[in-house]
Amino acid sequence: MKTTWYFYFFLYLMLAMNIYAAPVRPEIYVPFINTTQNPIAIDGYYDDWLEETLQNHIHFYNGDGNAGNARVLGTTVLGTMNGREDGEVAIHLAHDGEYLYLLAIIHDDLLEQRTSENNTNEAWKEDALHIYIDTNNSEKSNISGSPIATQTGYEQFGVSTDYNCYTENCDFTTKRTSSTAGAGAQPDQINWLVKIQISGSKPYTYIFEERMPLREVQGYNLRTMTPGESYGFNAEFVDSDAGVYLQGWMFWSGPGSTDVWNSENLWGKMTLAPWPETPIGDWMIFQ
Repeated sequence: MKTTWYFYFFLYLMLAMNIYAAPVRPEIYVPFINTTQNPIAIDGYYDDWLEETLQNHIHFYNGDGNAGNARVLGTTVLGTMNGREDGEVAIHLAHDGEYLYLLAIIHDDLLEQRTSENNTNEAWKEDALHIYIDTNNSEKSNISGSPIATQTGYEQFGVSTDYNCYTENCDFTTKRTSSTAGAGAQPDQINWLVKIQISGSKPYTYIFEERMPLREVQGYNLRTMTPGESYGFNAEFVDSDAGVYLQGWMFWSGPGSTDVWNSENLWGKMTLAPWPETPIGDWMIFQ
Protein backbone atom coordinates (compact mmCIF):
# COMPACT_ATOMS: atom_id res chain seq x y z
CA MET A 1 0.00 0.00 0.00
CA LYS A 2 2.86 2.33 0.92
CA THR A 3 4.63 1.52 -2.36
CA THR A 4 1.48 2.37 -4.30
CA TRP A 5 1.16 5.72 -2.51
CA TYR A 6 4.78 6.61 -3.35
CA PHE A 7 4.22 5.63 -6.97
CA TYR A 8 1.21 7.90 -7.42
CA PHE A 9 2.85 10.73 -5.49
CA PHE A 10 5.87 10.53 -7.78
CA LEU A 11 3.63 10.38 -10.86
CA TYR A 12 1.67 13.48 -9.81
CA LEU A 13 4.89 15.29 -8.98
CA MET A 14 6.32 14.58 -12.42
CA LEU A 15 3.11 15.76 -14.12
CA ALA A 16 3.14 18.97 -12.09
CA MET A 17 6.78 19.59 -12.98
CA ASN A 18 6.04 19.09 -16.68
CA ILE A 19 3.10 21.49 -16.56
CA TYR A 20 5.21 24.07 -14.76
CA ALA A 21 8.09 23.66 -17.20
CA ALA A 22 5.91 24.21 -20.28
CA PRO A 23 6.10 27.88 -21.34
CA VAL A 24 2.96 29.91 -21.96
CA ARG A 25 2.42 30.24 -25.71
CA PRO A 26 0.74 33.24 -27.35
CA GLU A 27 -2.52 32.52 -29.15
CA ILE A 28 -4.60 33.93 -31.98
CA TYR A 29 -8.22 33.08 -32.73
CA VAL A 30 -9.02 32.55 -36.42
CA PRO A 31 -12.64 33.54 -37.16
CA PHE A 32 -14.83 31.78 -39.71
CA ILE A 33 -15.91 33.79 -42.76
CA ASN A 34 -18.50 32.82 -45.34
CA THR A 35 -16.58 33.52 -48.54
CA THR A 36 -19.66 32.76 -50.63
CA GLN A 37 -21.36 35.80 -49.12
CA ASN A 38 -18.16 37.79 -48.45
CA PRO A 39 -15.51 36.71 -50.97
CA ILE A 40 -11.88 37.66 -50.38
CA ALA A 41 -9.86 38.39 -53.51
CA ILE A 42 -6.14 37.71 -53.12
CA ASP A 43 -5.05 41.02 -54.62
CA GLY A 44 -2.94 42.71 -51.94
CA TYR A 45 -5.77 44.98 -50.78
CA TYR A 46 -7.95 44.49 -47.72
CA ASP A 47 -11.09 46.47 -48.53
CA ASP A 48 -12.94 43.13 -48.80
CA TRP A 49 -11.93 41.97 -45.31
CA LEU A 50 -14.75 42.36 -42.78
CA GLU A 51 -14.12 44.93 -40.06
CA GLU A 52 -14.71 42.41 -37.28
CA THR A 53 -12.10 40.15 -38.86
CA LEU A 54 -9.55 42.96 -39.07
CA GLN A 55 -10.00 43.70 -35.37
CA ASN A 56 -8.60 40.26 -34.57
CA HIS A 57 -4.85 40.21 -35.17
CA ILE A 58 -1.36 39.78 -33.80
CA HIS A 59 1.05 42.71 -33.64
CA PHE A 60 4.77 42.62 -32.92
CA TYR A 61 7.93 44.73 -33.24
CA ASN A 62 11.19 45.29 -31.40
CA GLY A 63 10.32 47.01 -28.13
CA ASP A 64 6.59 46.18 -28.13
CA GLY A 65 6.65 45.21 -24.45
CA ASN A 66 5.91 41.55 -25.26
CA ALA A 67 9.44 40.21 -25.41
CA GLY A 68 9.57 36.44 -24.98
CA ASN A 69 11.34 34.58 -22.22
CA ALA A 70 11.68 31.00 -21.04
CA ARG A 71 8.37 31.11 -19.15
CA VAL A 72 6.20 33.24 -21.44
CA LEU A 73 6.89 33.11 -25.18
CA GLY A 74 6.61 36.30 -27.18
CA THR A 75 8.41 38.69 -29.53
CA THR A 76 11.87 37.31 -30.25
CA VAL A 77 14.39 39.58 -31.97
CA LEU A 78 17.64 38.33 -33.47
CA GLY A 79 20.42 40.09 -35.36
CA THR A 80 19.95 43.85 -35.49
CA MET A 81 16.45 45.33 -35.51
CA ASN A 82 16.71 49.06 -34.84
CA GLY A 83 13.48 49.58 -32.98
CA ARG A 84 9.97 49.81 -34.30
CA GLU A 85 10.93 51.53 -37.57
CA ASP A 86 12.98 48.51 -38.67
CA GLY A 87 9.91 46.30 -38.83
CA GLU A 88 6.39 46.46 -37.39
CA VAL A 89 4.08 43.57 -38.24
CA ALA A 90 0.31 43.12 -37.97
CA ILE A 91 -1.17 39.81 -39.12
CA HIS A 92 -4.86 38.99 -39.57
CA LEU A 93 -6.18 35.46 -40.10
CA ALA A 94 -9.51 34.00 -41.15
CA HIS A 95 -10.77 30.72 -42.59
CA ASP A 96 -13.77 29.44 -44.55
CA GLY A 97 -13.36 25.74 -43.76
CA GLU A 98 -11.43 25.13 -46.98
CA TYR A 99 -8.68 27.75 -46.85
CA LEU A 100 -6.72 29.81 -44.36
CA TYR A 101 -6.59 33.49 -45.33
CA LEU A 102 -3.75 35.72 -44.20
CA LEU A 103 -3.31 39.47 -44.36
CA ALA A 104 0.01 40.92 -43.18
CA ILE A 105 0.66 44.67 -42.98
CA ILE A 106 4.32 45.47 -42.39
CA HIS A 107 6.03 48.84 -41.94
CA ASP A 108 9.77 49.03 -42.68
CA ASP A 109 12.13 51.96 -43.07
CA LEU A 110 14.19 50.51 -45.95
CA LEU A 111 13.18 48.26 -48.85
CA GLU A 112 15.74 45.64 -49.95
CA GLN A 113 14.68 43.37 -52.82
CA ARG A 114 17.92 42.66 -54.73
CA THR A 115 15.88 42.49 -57.92
CA SER A 116 19.01 42.60 -60.11
CA GLU A 117 19.79 39.05 -58.94
CA ASN A 118 16.49 37.82 -60.41
CA ASN A 119 15.59 35.60 -57.45
CA THR A 120 18.86 33.66 -57.54
CA ASN A 121 19.74 35.00 -54.10
CA GLU A 122 18.33 33.46 -50.94
CA ALA A 123 14.87 34.90 -50.20
CA TRP A 124 15.62 35.17 -46.48
CA LYS A 125 18.37 37.67 -47.30
CA GLU A 126 15.73 40.15 -48.47
CA ASP A 127 12.78 41.76 -46.71
CA ALA A 128 10.50 38.75 -46.33
CA LEU A 129 7.60 37.25 -44.39
CA HIS A 130 7.66 33.69 -43.07
CA ILE A 131 4.59 31.87 -41.81
CA TYR A 132 5.00 28.56 -39.96
CA ILE A 133 2.28 26.01 -39.20
CA ASP A 134 2.57 22.76 -37.25
CA THR A 135 -0.31 21.04 -39.01
CA ASN A 136 -0.15 17.83 -36.98
CA ASN A 137 0.82 19.43 -33.65
CA SER A 138 3.99 17.38 -33.27
CA GLU A 139 5.61 20.25 -31.29
CA LYS A 140 9.09 18.98 -32.08
CA SER A 141 12.17 20.88 -30.93
CA ASN A 142 15.39 21.56 -32.83
CA ILE A 143 14.40 19.63 -35.95
CA SER A 144 17.64 18.75 -37.69
CA GLY A 145 18.42 19.07 -41.36
CA SER A 146 15.76 20.37 -43.72
CA PRO A 147 12.30 20.13 -42.09
CA ILE A 148 10.47 20.25 -45.43
CA ALA A 149 12.05 16.91 -46.25
CA THR A 150 12.00 15.27 -42.83
CA GLN A 151 9.03 16.56 -40.85
CA THR A 152 5.48 15.65 -41.84
CA GLY A 153 3.17 18.47 -40.81
CA TYR A 154 5.88 21.15 -40.74
CA GLU A 155 4.80 23.93 -43.08
CA GLN A 156 6.67 27.11 -43.92
CA PHE A 157 5.28 29.73 -46.28
CA GLY A 158 8.25 32.01 -46.84
CA VAL A 159 8.33 34.70 -49.54
CA SER A 160 10.16 37.98 -50.03
CA THR A 161 8.67 41.28 -51.17
CA ASP A 162 9.47 40.39 -54.80
CA TYR A 163 7.90 36.89 -54.63
CA ASN A 164 11.24 35.13 -54.17
CA CYS A 165 11.12 31.74 -52.39
CA TYR A 166 14.62 30.44 -53.16
CA THR A 167 15.97 28.25 -50.29
CA GLU A 168 12.72 28.57 -48.31
CA ASN A 169 11.27 25.37 -46.84
CA CYS A 170 8.05 25.79 -48.82
CA ASP A 171 6.00 22.98 -50.32
CA PHE A 172 3.83 25.01 -52.66
CA THR A 173 6.32 26.70 -54.97
CA THR A 174 7.48 26.59 -58.54
CA LYS A 175 10.92 25.01 -59.04
CA ARG A 176 10.51 22.94 -55.89
CA THR A 177 13.37 20.58 -55.02
CA SER A 178 13.34 17.63 -52.63
CA SER A 179 14.11 19.89 -49.69
CA THR A 180 14.02 23.64 -50.29
CA ALA A 181 12.66 25.81 -53.09
CA GLY A 182 15.09 26.10 -55.99
CA ALA A 183 16.61 29.14 -57.68
CA GLY A 184 13.92 31.36 -59.18
CA ALA A 185 11.14 29.68 -57.18
CA GLN A 186 7.97 31.63 -56.43
CA PRO A 187 4.59 30.74 -54.86
CA ASP A 188 2.79 28.29 -57.16
CA GLN A 189 -0.31 30.58 -57.16
CA ILE A 190 -2.48 27.45 -57.21
CA ASN A 191 -2.37 25.89 -53.76
CA TRP A 192 -0.61 28.89 -52.25
CA LEU A 193 -2.00 32.18 -53.57
CA VAL A 194 0.08 35.28 -52.84
CA LYS A 195 -0.23 38.93 -53.79
CA ILE A 196 2.07 41.65 -52.45
CA GLN A 197 1.58 45.40 -52.63
CA ILE A 198 4.31 47.91 -51.66
CA SER A 199 3.64 51.58 -51.03
CA GLY A 200 5.25 54.60 -49.42
CA SER A 201 8.88 55.53 -49.01
CA LYS A 202 10.80 55.53 -45.73
CA PRO A 203 8.74 54.06 -44.19
CA TYR A 204 7.44 51.57 -46.69
CA THR A 205 4.28 49.54 -46.22
CA TYR A 206 4.26 45.93 -47.41
CA ILE A 207 0.91 44.18 -47.72
CA PHE A 208 1.08 40.40 -48.03
CA GLU A 209 -2.24 38.72 -48.79
CA GLU A 210 -2.17 34.93 -48.94
CA ARG A 211 -4.43 31.89 -49.11
CA MET A 212 -3.31 28.43 -48.00
CA PRO A 213 -5.23 25.13 -48.05
CA LEU A 214 -6.61 23.70 -44.82
CA ARG A 215 -6.93 20.23 -46.29
CA GLU A 216 -4.19 17.73 -46.97
CA VAL A 217 -2.72 18.02 -50.45
CA GLN A 218 -1.46 14.72 -51.83
CA GLY A 219 2.31 14.61 -52.27
CA TYR A 220 3.00 17.40 -49.76
CA ASN A 221 3.65 17.59 -46.03
CA LEU A 222 0.50 19.57 -45.27
CA ARG A 223 -1.99 17.73 -43.08
CA THR A 224 -5.71 18.54 -42.83
CA MET A 225 -6.57 21.18 -40.23
CA THR A 226 -10.06 20.98 -38.75
CA PRO A 227 -12.28 23.92 -37.75
CA GLY A 228 -12.62 24.06 -33.98
CA GLU A 229 -9.09 22.74 -33.40
CA SER A 230 -5.80 24.48 -32.52
CA TYR A 231 -2.46 24.23 -34.32
CA GLY A 232 1.07 25.49 -33.84
CA PHE A 233 1.60 28.81 -35.59
CA ASN A 234 4.36 31.38 -35.91
CA ALA A 235 5.17 34.44 -38.00
CA GLU A 236 8.58 35.92 -38.75
CA PHE A 237 9.69 39.13 -40.45
CA VAL A 238 13.12 39.08 -42.07
CA ASP A 239 14.82 42.45 -42.55
CA SER A 240 17.67 43.54 -44.81
CA ASP A 241 18.89 47.12 -44.89
CA ALA A 242 21.18 49.05 -47.23
CA GLY A 243 23.11 46.10 -48.53
CA VAL A 244 23.24 44.21 -45.22
CA TYR A 245 21.90 40.73 -45.97
CA LEU A 246 20.60 39.59 -43.48
CA GLN A 247 20.46 42.40 -40.88
CA GLY A 248 17.85 41.14 -38.41
CA TRP A 249 14.77 39.01 -37.99
CA MET A 250 12.02 38.60 -35.43
CA PHE A 251 9.35 36.07 -34.49
CA TRP A 252 5.92 36.56 -32.97
CA SER A 253 6.53 33.58 -30.66
CA GLY A 254 9.83 32.57 -29.10
CA PRO A 255 11.82 32.68 -25.84
CA GLY A 256 13.43 36.04 -26.60
CA SER A 257 16.89 35.11 -27.83
CA THR A 258 16.64 31.82 -29.76
CA ASP A 259 16.02 31.26 -33.47
CA VAL A 260 12.87 29.10 -33.47
CA TRP A 261 12.30 28.36 -37.18
CA ASN A 262 12.83 24.64 -36.48
CA SER A 263 11.47 24.45 -32.91
CA GLU A 264 7.72 23.89 -33.15
CA ASN A 265 7.45 23.61 -29.36
CA LEU A 266 8.29 27.34 -29.11
CA TRP A 267 5.68 28.52 -31.60
CA GLY A 268 2.36 30.08 -30.63
CA LYS A 269 -1.08 28.65 -31.30
CA MET A 270 -3.86 29.46 -33.71
CA THR A 271 -7.39 28.24 -32.99
CA LEU A 272 -9.69 27.82 -35.96
CA ALA A 273 -13.26 28.87 -35.26
CA PRO A 274 -15.67 25.90 -35.53
CA TRP A 275 -18.15 25.55 -38.33
CA PRO A 276 -21.07 27.93 -37.71
CA GLU A 277 -24.41 26.51 -36.74
CA THR A 278 -27.23 26.92 -39.27
CA PRO A 279 -30.87 26.84 -38.12
CA ILE A 280 -33.21 24.44 -39.93
CA GLY A 281 -36.63 24.98 -38.38
CA ASP A 282 -36.28 24.00 -34.74
CA TRP A 283 -33.01 22.17 -35.41
CA MET A 284 -29.39 23.26 -35.63
CA ILE A 285 -26.96 21.63 -38.01
CA PHE A 286 -23.25 22.12 -38.54
CA GLN A 287 -22.00 23.09 -41.96
